[in-house]
Amino acid sequence: SEFSDANLILQEQLYTNNGILDNAGTPPCKFCHFHNGRIWIGGLEDSTTAWFSQPYVAGEQPRFNEALQLSIGPPVTAFASMDETLLVFGETSIFVIVGDGPPAIGGLDPGFEVATVSTDVGCIDMKSVVELPTGVMFMSRKGLYHINRKLEVVWLGQPVKDTVDEFGGTIRGVTLLKNSPEGIWGMSRTSTSARVVYNYIEDKWTVDTLGSQVTAITSAQYQGSWRLVYATSAATLNFFAQKATPGASDKEPFSPVKLRTPQIKLNTLQGWQA
Repeated sequence: SEFSDANLILQEQLYTNNGILDNAGTPPCKFCHFHNGRIWIGGLEDSTTAWFSQPYVAGEQPRFNEALQLSIGPPVTAFASMDETLLVFGETSIFVIVGDGPPAIGGLDPGFEVATVSTDVGCIDMKSVVELPTGVMFMSRKGLYHINRKLEVVWLGQPVKDTVDEFGGTIRGVTLLKNSPEGIWGMSRTSTSARVVYNYIEDKWTVDTLGSQVTAITSAQYQGSWRLVYATSAATLNFFAQKATPGASDKEPFSPVKLRTPQIKLNTLQGWQA
């Protein structure tokens, strides 16, 4: 028989038989980040905590458990990786987390060490974070800042302060170009968008203003070029190309793209609010 003792004993055993923490669903989150073999999630209902997964295993879904979380203190606003170090941002603070984390069976020792960076700035928007060879850049309440591998926090965005202030520090997205040593932040408000470019090799900034009839919702790298993405209706996204060269007046036309997704089932009212 298929379900005889002789056959059942040959089947795969329940994973918890070896003392491994059981799998649990995560609370709704606003952002996630993959670092050192684990998935970290933030922007939770309890905004002062960060959940992390079990170490990633190829071919298996990420596994979480209620015990696998850290209390950071202030509300978590963003994550970033810098070598083996995980950066956890608050709005006015930065923390570094190092270590391998707990084993699959859990335990009292979280396996991580948390330290505070000496600074009074943090990240106000996860969409502004970009990992550069020189460190990590992010948008703070004071402008675009950089943290290097010595954990020194510097205001590199001072040359573009006027543009950042004009758009209220609202970042639609940031892109690190594959074929050029540049990070590009997209900013947008009604009828006007801007491209703020930082060349981390030459340590130079450029700014381009792009006219538009609607507010951009994000930015992306598409076919080797930077794009701002606009939503002109509930079902249509438009990709607007970057200027051919900094300061050029000609811009490529809109390229309408329609996207269709499968049914998305949000889990209870909490899922709608996340």
